[in-house]
Amino acid sequence: MKYIKVFGVLWLLVGILILSQTRTALSAVSQSPASAAKTPSAAVQGGWEKRWEETLAAAKKEGEVEIYLNAPTDTRIALADAFSKKFGLKLNVMIASGRDLEAKIISEHRSGINQVDVFMPGATSTVNAKKQGILAPIEPMLILPEVRDPKAWFNGKLPFFDKDGMVVAYLLLRNPDIFYNTDLIKEGEITSYLDLLQPQWKGKMVMYNPAVSGAALSGSYFLALEWGSNEKVYDYIVSLIKQQETIIAQDMRQQVEWTARGKYPVSLWPQLPATSQFLKAGAHIAAASLKEKGRATSSNGALGMPAKAPHPNAAIVFLNWFLSHEGQTVAVKAIGAGSARVDVPPEGVHPMYVPRASEKYHFEIEENIRQRPQYQEGLKKVLSQIK
Repeated sequence: MKYIKVFGVLWLLVGILILSQTRTALSAVSQSPASAAKTPSAAVQGGWEKRWEETLAAAKKEGEVEIYLNAPTDTRIALADAFSKKFGLKLNVMIASGRDLEAKIISEHRSGINQVDVFMPGATSTVNAKKQGILAPIEPMLILPEVRDPKAWFNGKLPFFDKDGMVVAYLLLRNPDIFYNTDLIKEGEITSYLDLLQPQWKGKMVMYNPAVSGAALSGSYFLALEWGSNEKVYDYIVSLIKQQETIIAQDMRQQVEWTARGKYPVSLWPQLPATSQFLKAGAHIAAASLKEKGRATSSNGALGMPAKAPHPNAAIVFLNWFLSHEGQTVAVKAIGAGSARVDVPPEGVHPMYVPRASEKYHFEIEENIRQRPQYQEGLKKVLSQIK
């Protein structure tokens, strides 16, 4: 009887041991890569959350973000209010043209000054800053899953403008090239660039300076792609200036204001921030529908992240928030242009800036910007010969 009891106890212990090993094996199977691929583990799900909380905590110690922005002036208030309310961080915004912001950041970089966290001048100026070695790769800074998800973006991929992933094109819009005063000009009177060479438009046009970075340089370059010749566009611009007495504007706001007031009822290649601002104010201006293929670009909606940001964690918080559904919704309403996010409707965006299924477009890419300096130098040389 004594041996039977001992034997029974031994079998009980063996059973417990087998059960324990079985549970351990099942647990190991449940944590195998194949299983984890089907059902993301809590550790995987919580990885970004931990990093986000750590980044946010560090950002709060830094307290503020400095950004250089090319957008309508109202954007400063809209972004600062929404961002500060969300995170308790101060957003300091300097607004200027892409050309001025580009010159400023390059000058600061060469002087060893690092005072901007997020650089938002537009695609051309951001690419030029990249060439100077100012920017850092952006993808490692993207934390929020909704920002990293390719399905959230146009064409199912993160909206990088360049192959190096240092420039994000967060806007996508139809970029009209000719605006007119609707009190003085009827719809359909201008249907082609060539129409502007007709006698009735002499002395009635203002053009943004095409020799400097901006909408005129970009617009005229794409016209050269459309016509298949740089020289044809050079001759066209010379004719506008000499034959048609077109005024060259250096201030993007003044150009659109002149058209809105009827001083020069036709604007060629105006900047989007200015046209958007005047349209919001109720100015009587409209974009001409042209026979030539249009442009679909990010316009002023591109950004880069300086490698030596003074507030690196706060900059990352702003970047992730700005590229989220919430941030892009604020931006779209304030800037007046559509987002590259497919889940952000163009609410408040003027219909003329929304790409149309019935139209064909040239889509701007970094390669265009790389080729543009040669076009620009040729144009400068031609314009310098005008007396």
